[in-house]
Amino acid sequence: MATNTCAQSAESVYIRGIYSKDEFKTPVTGTLANFGRPGYGTQLLGELRYHWGHSGCSATDYTENLFENVSAGVGNILLLHHGAAANCSVIDMALKAQENGHADACVIIDELTTSDELPGTLAHSGDKHDYLSSLMLTIPVILATFEVGAALAYYAQTEGHLVEIDFQSSREKTYSTTVDVQFWSGSFGCDTAQCHLSDRFLHRLSENLLWLEHNNRIRFTPRYTVYTCPSGYDETACNGQCLSGGRYCSLHPGYAGYTGRNVILLSLHSLCVHSVLNSTGAPWMWHSWLNNFKYQCTMESGNFNVNCSDRIFTELGTHPTELDAVHECVGDEDGVHPLLEENEEERVRQNVVYHPTLVADGVQYRGSLNETTASQFICSAFSADYGKPPICQPERTFGLCDIGQEGSQACAMNPFGATTCVEKKSGFYDCECPAGYEGPTTFIPGGHKVLISECRKVNHCKTHCLGDDMSCTNLIEGYTCSCHNGGNYLETEDSCNIEKVSSSTSLGAGAIIAIVFSVVILFVVMVAVLVKKITSMPDWLMATFKRFSALQEESPGASASSADAPPDEEAGAEDVSPSDEEPIPPTYQEATAAANNV
Repeated sequence: MATNTCAQSAESVYIRGIYSKDEFKTPVTGTLANFGRPGYGTQLLGELRYHWGHSGCSATDYTENLFENVSAGVGNILLLHHGAAANCSVIDMALKAQENGHADACVIIDELTTSDELPGTLAHSGDKHDYLSSLMLTIPVILATFEVGAALAYYAQTEGHLVEIDFQSSREKTYSTTVDVQFWSGSFGCDTAQCHLSDRFLHRLSENLLWLEHNNRIRFTPRYTVYTCPSGYDETACNGQCLSGGRYCSLHPGYAGYTGRNVILLSLHSLCVHSVLNSTGAPWMWHSWLNNFKYQCTMESGNFNVNCSDRIFTELGTHPTELDAVHECVGDEDGVHPLLEENEEERVRQNVVYHPTLVADGVQYRGSLNETTASQFICSAFSADYGKPPICQPERTFGLCDIGQEGSQACAMNPFGATTCVEKKSGFYDCECPAGYEGPTTFIPGGHKVLISECRKVNHCKTHCLGDDMSCTNLIEGYTCSCHNGGNYLETEDSCNIEKVSSSTSLGAGAIIAIVFSVVILFVVMVAVLVKKITSMPDWLMATFKRFSALQEESPGASASSADAPPDEEAGAEDVSPSDEEPIPPTYQEATAAANNV
């Protein structure tokens, strides 16, 4: 078995000063961390802020004067020290820079590390606290040696702040349309949190891998870390965890009833399944086989075995001869296995020491176990001259903020209350404050960043509807303002237009009194005119009206009773007869017309 003799292959980034004169004309090199969000295939233009005299481990280290004169439209890049006196991990320092320093990227100087040791220093520590912290990191984290850090600090203090970080891959671009991709797992099966994390990462990434492989844009190969039984262990111990007398071993899976031997055997079986499917021209079907196996053939169900694997393989619609080819590939469990030999040689050549590890064209992925960032890493390996695959286009969205997806889950756990997930076209997402809240990062005119550590409820009534004649009600989104005395609130002027409303839409008490008085006067005048008309009628017209009224009171078809008439009038009625000289009384119509003409 070969031994590990070469340095680990890690992704490098280039940092150059925009206003550099001499020392900084040639870009300096940093190394990407195994956590955070590297912007693969992009460049970041930002102002470098040298955080001298503070550890960067406490929220109080990040004060507002750190962001004085920050230009609008550029990123905020913090340069921090992580030395022997630091009382926090690199991950914690990066998280503080992101949340309290509002950094878009951070460069951490490790005074005790050489360039050859950078990849190991940046590796995930495996600590549970560091792991939880790394999940919340959404910015690139770059580690620099003391020499590189000194050059950056000198530039930031003497020549200007503006720098460019180039995340374009340092690898040589492929001159074909296909990229070689390998995914390394610690073992095929185990019952630890790290194994579940690795499985979930590959499962989410498999959608893009399957599409790329089906369209001949990548050549994907699964890989597993295989150990040799150390010297000093007895044969019984080795046989329990190994095949071929200790030649190919895997760690104990951590689940009762299973050993490392079960794991290494299924690892070999997985490699053979991929090899056979690849020979049939359908290598992408391996992802379907794996996802079904991980779901149906679990240790907990007691189905973690070759029989379950064979059943899944058959359900894919494969030919029986292809299943025979898988068994032939596995061969004698305790024999020499060419696929495991090739696997180990490739591990040494690639110097894979961390799991899981994603490799594209010989360069190892750096960043958190995030399928979106990992997809960008693979996409950055394609040469633009040969055309990037459609899923690598910047306008594509990934549904990161959908319920149950990475973005929505991460934002739901945001410690500062930024629970609203907003997906960006670049394949990233931001956790922002919900409606009615502000922070943790906001801007004021001039592009200056205001330091806000957590989302706080917005009180619009502090700046609006402040007049003595107003009442303000704060809402989740916005506010309402009511004016006293029935006024109309003018939002653009933040005032009440009471006077205008009174003259155009309301009547005062004086106007109402004047109207009532006018109506009374008009009524009195009309009555007086009517009385005058009546009293000015001639005597003959009045007699006619009286006679007409008397006739109206008589019943139709009967004469007036003599008993009803006064005696004196009844006695003299027969003696009264008009003389020839009296005028003839007018008819009813003539009398009415005469009255109207008075």
